[in-house]
Amino acid sequence: QAWLESHGRSLGHFVNGAWLRPEDTEGLECREATTGRVVATVPSGDSSDVAVAVAAAVAAAEAWAGLGGPQRGQHLARLASLLSGDPGVALGALLALAGGRPLCRTLGAELELGLRPLRGLEPPEGGWRPLG
Repeated sequence: QAWLESHGRSLGHFVNGAWLRPEDTEGLECREATTGRVVATVPSGDSSDVAVAVAAAVAAAEAWAGLGGPQRGQHLARLASLLSGDPGVALGALLALAGGRPLCRTLGAELELGLRPLRGLEPPEGGWRPLG
């Protein structure tokens, strides 16, 4: 709740590492499943917002394609580490509110189990070495 309050209960689109807030679109209400109370609003976006997101995704895909497996693994392991902290708790809280599920379930069963495969991609002590 505090995280939502700090963002004015109004979220944007997260594109290319930044929050974008389209102004020309209608807001969509995100409601708490158990009470129907509005938890936050998000902009619906339009075709220009989609174009910005697609362009960012294409650029990111090109950069990603240039990375080797170990470098990709490091990025994914870092993502898992970041989502294990406060951002993960905020995400778990949003999932709990929107889905009407207990927070312990969204943090444990859903978020934790989803992050577990990413943690296995951390390079071993001393880094990755070729097998042959």
